Amino acid sequence: MADASRRAAARPERGGLPNLIFLAEGVERLPAAFEGLADLVTVHFPWGSLLRGALGVDPAMARAIARLVAPAGKLEILLSIVGRDRAAVGGSGAFGDADVELMRQVYASHGLELVGTCRLSPDEVRATGSSWARRLRSDPTRPVWRVVVRYPCIKRMQSG
Repeated sequence: MADASRRAAARPERGGLPNLIFLAEGVERLPAAFEGLADLVTVHFPWGSLLRGALGVDPAMARAIARLVAPAGKLEILLSIVGRDRAAVGGSGAFGDADVELMRQVYASHGLELVGTCRLSPDEVRATGSSWARRLRSDPTRPVWRVVVRYPCIKRMQSG
């Protein structure tokens, strides 16, 4: 996070992002001031309680994640779950349709819509720059998934 923070602090013409905030804190402990603040919330390779929340297994943690998303924002979750990981999150087998359906239901209860799920290519995993992604590359048979959630787009008709 230190390297990314240093790059973000650069002048905008050099790729800096002056409105980017880096914070190391449990999502469930973030103050109300963060509600609806983020245009993009990313959860990369969660584990433990954060993974249970991202999957919707822990509804309170899912609510803590969902509340960060701005009305026009999105939540992007990258995860890799195989059968041997299930002891930590419940269920059985690799990430699949049952997980997607649970996520769809749980995030819908917070007004969000699951709009896409896809398996990432090795190049896409590498592009995340994550240290966990580097470890995953040593096992090319382990799938990595991207799940995208956002508020539904609502078109409003102008009346005359």
